[in-house]
Amino acid sequence: MRAHICACALLVLTGCRDAVVPDYDRRGPHADTGAVRLTYSIRDDRVPTWRGDSLYYSTSGQPNLSRAHEWIAAIHRLGPIASVLLPDQGLTAAFPTRFGAPAISPDGSTIALVEVTDTASLALCGFIRCNGSDLTDRVGIPHIQAARLHVRQLQPDGSITTAVLDIAFDGREPFVGRHPSGLFPVVVMRAHPFQQRYSRDRDQIFRPAFSPDGDRIAFSDGLKIYVWQIGAAVTLIPGTDDGVFPAWSPDGEWIAFSRLQRGPPETGFCECWAPAASQPGEYYDRTVYGDAMDPPQVTLVRPDGSEMRELGEGYAPAWTPGGASVIVSRSDGFLWEIALDGAARRIDGTNGANEPAVSADGRFVAFARLVYPGNSDIWVVPRGER
Repeated sequence: MRAHICACALLVLTGCRDAVVPDYDRRGPHADTGAVRLTYSIRDDRVPTWRGDSLYYSTSGQPNLSRAHEWIAAIHRLGPIASVLLPDQGLTAAFPTRFGAPAISPDGSTIALVEVTDTASLALCGFIRCNGSDLTDRVGIPHIQAARLHVRQLQPDGSITTAVLDIAFDGREPFVGRHPSGLFPVVVMRAHPFQQRYSRDRDQIFRPAFSPDGDRIAFSDGLKIYVWQIGAAVTLIPGTDDGVFPAWSPDGEWIAFSRLQRGPPETGFCECWAPAASQPGEYYDRTVYGDAMDPPQVTLVRPDGSEMRELGEGYAPAWTPGGASVIVSRSDGFLWEIALDGAARRIDGTNGANEPAVSADGRFVAFARLVYPGNSDIWVVPRGER
């Protein structure tokens, strides 16, 4: 198991506060009908989650923040101004800080968020050559290496960290011993589907989900789904290979997740060349697992792994309040509502949508809509006929 409990909370998270961000969204209060655009980001607003009539989401598009940083922001469903949760020490950090994938407990008292703590830097690689040819698309180079899952109580005078869990992501490790090529140093790389999606689109596949009682969290390390008894044990849910984006049903009986598809692996040997270097700086023994663009399949599993049901194509599932259906994105670019018997209907006004979230009363669906690569905004649409 690659996840383990971190012994103490980080000081960087002890001073979180809500701060009004001027000039972020001056579009005025929004209408309460039809598809409504809530944010006008200069970059990415992603993975919304509801807290009452407000939406919390991950943003790298705040105008007063570096694009390399990612934070959690909040905006009311009717607008007009977003606020951003800023750790006091975040802007003075030597390296970019990335807080994303927010989840709110059912009673609204607690937030879980994921801090990406370790990513592979390819800045020293002016170009990469694999099997004698230059690599023009670096999606097959694993990027994310480690993250930290924070659980915090939401308080009017600042949030209080209650538990922290470290998560390691498979994909990069040094070759131990003498490599058959005789070269050094050699890095063993495995470009799993989740690594490809993170490298290409920054998909927050590790988004956590609270159990209905708020005592447990389901999360993914990109390869499996786990359940964390907050502050205590972590258990693996068997049979959840390549499972990402877990979502706990309102009655606690099921966890929905998306299973990424993988094809046959392709292997290769790569060289990392720094600009004007006379020889490679390091070597990559790389395996790429199929095409991560194959449609993911939405799957239901009992929290103890005792039963499993397939519901067809679907990504980033979100449960409806009654637990009779899940809402997912599909490869046609729309959101779909899938009943537990597999019957599905398309939700109007959701073209270009991803990462849905359903309001507590079931009336509205929030989602991230892609404007162009690297730029998404948060929208809300009525759920429609059911």
